Amino acid sequence: MLFTRKTLATHLVFLLLFAFLFWWGCPFNRLFGFTCPGCGLSRAWISFLRGDWRLAFKSHLLFLPAPVVVFLFAHRDTLFRRCQKTMDCIFIFFAVLLAAYHLLRG
Repeated sequence: MLFTRKTLATHLVFLLLFAFLFWWGCPFNRLFGFTCPGCGLSRAWISFLRGDWRLAFKSHLLFLPAPVVVFLFAHRDTLFRRCQKTMDCIFIFFAVLLAAYHLLRG
């Protein structure tokens, strides 16, 4: 079995925690007073799921690979143990892309 009950319970707790944190808006923006590099990802996914692809890409250009990278990061020590250096390169590349996109969209 790929995921145990403990792993699934941990995922559920983190999802509920994130939902609670984002209930009143972006916690990063509330704490620091400016937008984070991930600002617009939620709007982009909502637009994408509603079928409005143009608004989704306008909200945040990197919304499609973001959940994949988060999944890879969350499971890098269990599922991807053999390719740690490759995983680290992927994370660094995505972080640089995210920062560059954030700076360019201003």
